[in-house]
Amino acid sequence: WRAAPNGAAPDTAAAQTGVGGDAVSIETLLASIDADNMHLGGHSFGACSVATATGLDSEVLRHMKSCFLLDLWSYPLEHDVVSAGAQRDTLLITSEEFVWMMETPVTLAYIACSNKDKKNLHSYYIPGTTHQQFSDAAWFMRGKLAWKKLARGPTPPDISHDTTVSAIVYFLRGGRDVGSLKRANLRSFNTPGQRNSIMSGSGWKPTLPWG
Repeated sequence: WRAAPNGAAPDTAAAQTGVGGDAVSIETLLASIDADNMHLGGHSFGACSVATATGLDSEVLRHMKSCFLLDLWSYPLEHDVVSAGAQRDTLLITSEEFVWMMETPVTLAYIACSNKDKKNLHSYYIPGTTHQQFSDAAWFMRGKLAWKKLARGPTPPDISHDTTVSAIVYFLRGGRDVGSLKRANLRSFNTPGQRNSIMSGSGWKPTLPWG
């Protein structure tokens, strides 16, 4: 919906059809969605929102085929969502920075609950990456500035981007053994033991600005 200038009445035709306006109406957007072939994804708090929306019996869940979560910020997840786990096939990709986060045990509990009865959640991490390498920040902030602002780790953004996109496309097309992708710089991440091994064996320790 676009507000008209000078306090005039809004262009309701544009608002309703999305034609001639800056935004597409909800009706137009919904009409373009194949409700029987829906996939939902998010990054950080967006990933938390996806996990919440699809973790319980909801209208969203009934239409959902699969999900992907990039650097899931798990701290806000409700206990019942963690306990229920992923209810659809879900791809989780974590940065190495988030492996070190103090809230990571919540993520690992979510993984364990998701895979308790059947393997719904396919979880990996990308070595040498930061949280911002799943966003635009790593491309906008190059060189020393990027290091100072914690926008990227030792793994170049181009590699982490290629890995992430390749894994998501493969997963959405029905592939589940994401770790087998030749170009993907992915490592399994499922258990507290694997987390301890990563933290003790890594040659790079990220600086964590938020705990």
